[in-house]
Amino acid sequence: MKLLNKPKTTTKTERSSSTCATRVVPTHNNSAPSRISVTRISSSSSDNSVDENHDTDTDISLIVNMNGFVRQGLASASSLLKKTLDMKARRKYNKNDETARPVVIHPSLHMFPDTLHPYYQSLPPVVQVINLFLATLLVALSTRKQILRSSSFLLILRRVFMLLFKSLTLTLVGQCCLQEIFKNPSRISMHTLLHRYFLPSSLSRYSKITIPEDSTSSVNEIMATKLQNGSFSLGVHYLKYDNNNGTITNGGSTLLPNRTVSFDAMYFQHGFGASSLSWLPLLVPLANKLGSRIALGHDAVGFGFTDRPKDTKWYTSKQSARIAKQILLQNDVGAINNTESKVPPVVLVGHSMGSLSILRLATELPRNMPKLIILSSPALGFLRRKKPSTSILSPSWISGHKRVIGSAFQHRIARPVTKYILRRAVGTKNSWSTGLSIAYGNKNSVTESDILRYSWPAIGYGWEDGLLNFAAAQQMPEEDELDDDTQLLSTVLKLPDTKLIIILGSKDKVVPSKHVHNFVDNVRKENNNTEVLVPIVEMEGLGHCAFEEDSENFCAIIGDLINDHWN
Repeated sequence: MKLLNKPKTTTKTERSSSTCATRVVPTHNNSAPSRISVTRISSSSSDNSVDENHDTDTDISLIVNMNGFVRQGLASASSLLKKTLDMKARRKYNKNDETARPVVIHPSLHMFPDTLHPYYQSLPPVVQVINLFLATLLVALSTRKQILRSSSFLLILRRVFMLLFKSLTLTLVGQCCLQEIFKNPSRISMHTLLHRYFLPSSLSRYSKITIPEDSTSSVNEIMATKLQNGSFSLGVHYLKYDNNNGTITNGGSTLLPNRTVSFDAMYFQHGFGASSLSWLPLLVPLANKLGSRIALGHDAVGFGFTDRPKDTKWYTSKQSARIAKQILLQNDVGAINNTESKVPPVVLVGHSMGSLSILRLATELPRNMPKLIILSSPALGFLRRKKPSTSILSPSWISGHKRVIGSAFQHRIARPVTKYILRRAVGTKNSWSTGLSIAYGNKNSVTESDILRYSWPAIGYGWEDGLLNFAAAQQMPEEDELDDDTQLLSTVLKLPDTKLIIILGSKDKVVPSKHVHNFVDNVRKENNNTEVLVPIVEMEGLGHCAFEEDSENFCAIIGDLINDHWN
């Protein structure tokens, strides 16, 4: 373009004063979100001889800057909306929780903080009515022509019924979406629980457990936070009860009629879907009755508030037994590493699938340590992990692509859907009471404290992932021969100074008593251990969780069995 008038040469000061600029001036209002006002600042130049190109460049610059400000405004609004939804969805704590004291109910169990909710909260009635109205209106507008064109009364009735069905379905979908955004269950990390709230029980402890590297593990596995010395560190939630009346002396103390007994420690391992809190009705009474110096029990990986590593190897009974052994070492139980001197006995108590971890723990402890093993409704012989593959053939191109597609489907579609279903199932009110009523022999015996013990761990962050990882771990190939239940029980029955007793519920629907009798008898016959006595007692009228349904009677039966069978 040919310039008609040559622009006047200006100094540096004049050039800067004649330039148009755009400045962002933030304005704050306590009653409304932050706004961004755009102010155009221009200066009048004493020189009126400004060419058309200069004005055009200025306008283009202003438009570009304005577009940038619009984008910034949209980004700020999006960030503000996301922050608002996150605050409502996660229900961040308020400052009153820092000074609030936990409300303790029997036995040694804390109530939930007021700002934490294990279930989906109901929407306000106004929101429910609006949701129903909008859903009905949307369906009516989409189907009104079909209803008006219907020729017969039955066809009209049918289409009206379909309209109501679609309306209710759309209303339910809308309600689920709104609950998921604004009224979803609380999910908090252990760090938040420790620093802003409190642990679920007065017996609760949480600490980093250092676990030595397993020599049988593969070189490339990554299980937890690896330390420089090759060991692993894992945050574990467990129960600890120090019995001041249960000291160990050389002469022992008379704790049961006509019998001198003393135990250095008791260790409890919970079953599937539970946590160490399920032992609260039994842990203290049994430790007092048997005079144990200390009683312990941890949350297995995948349940409760123990850390949840990504590697599924941590979710096996073998790793749970290794964690239990390190907790015993931390609490100076029986000089575990001393294999020469005589050590005091211990009691190992397991329930359902936790019985596998307890039997594993018995094989991890020194052979010269006397062990009393108590199993409640042991889930033995139900799961059989496959043998490790010995094939040396490389996978084909087709099988490799099948694994890739299957893995992508599992992690992108199946796993998120399953997590949401689990979240909905557990986050529905009365879900735990319904589940416990099925597991208990008498459904009317389920109490509020029973429900609270099971609903506490569900607020832990990643609860659904832990459950799915535990299920995936049961499909892994066997790590050693003790992953076979038959071989595991046979090995335990051959241990010296070891006594095994089993207590069942006559109305157990999860682990039928007949199955346990047959499994134990078959193991004894296969190993020619018919002379080994395994007392099995059935508690009449009780179900899968007999120690929770009637802890007093459960303790009394253990006392009688010890008097009759423990030397």
